[in-house]
Amino acid sequence: MPMAKSVSPVNFDGFQPYLQTLAAEAGLSLSVRQAQQMEVYAHALAETNRKFNLTAMDQLEDIAALHILDSVLALDDLATEVEDLQPRTRPLSLADLGTGGGLPGIPIKVMWPDIALTLVDGSQKKVRFLTEVLETLGLSHARALQGRAEDLAHWRTHREQYDLVAIRGLARFPTLLEYAVPWLQTGGLLLAYKGPGFPAELQDARQALRLLRARVERVIPVHIPGRSVIRFVVTVRKLDVTPRRYPRPQGLPRKDPL
Repeated sequence: MPMAKSVSPVNFDGFQPYLQTLAAEAGLSLSVRQAQQMEVYAHALAETNRKFNLTAMDQLEDIAALHILDSVLALDDLATEVEDLQPRTRPLSLADLGTGGGLPGIPIKVMWPDIALTLVDGSQKKVRFLTEVLETLGLSHARALQGRAEDLAHWRTHREQYDLVAIRGLARFPTLLEYAVPWLQTGGLLLAYKGPGFPAELQDARQALRLLRARVERVIPVHIPGRSVIRFVVTVRKLDVTPRRYPRPQGLPRKDPL
């Protein structure tokens, strides 16, 4: 895949060593194939971002550090909990809600290729991009769907059907809980990717956790080599069936958080 020089000072040949070096400094091991897939994905993000907004970042070194590594650095810490969810008769299922350019879902799928991945976004353009990237990367058991999380959560094909749900950014913690928890099977895990302001958001989420029948289990800090920002991956366990009224109609979870 060709790359214009203006996209990033990291050239095409240098991206994989750059990513591998950062990953190694963070204690993460990437196979050659995984690094190759991440490279193809990063270039697709950078190139397509010129045509329409997929992400706020289009420099390849930022995509490597702040998008790709940010999406996967906590996975080793989560391995035991995720293995405990593994069904015997089907692949483990993950829904990535409000995925945008495919984050964190596509990097997670590259690291955990056996999962069944569903990427969800409201933009038709983004869904077309995601579908093309999934095909280019050769990722099986992966799809992209257009729709809003709060609407699709009431469909029988999605409600309480997933072992894992991932959300990166998207909304404050009480709001994203209302979006995400209804998608999970009882006992399933939400992986919420949050920024440095998360501790304050957690204080505001007590009622949402109670009403949605869920609890926070772990808050995993994510430190990216060479970057000062500290982020968190928050795991939330679904304890019981979600009341039918949640999520509320479009707009309400943001306007009037639980």
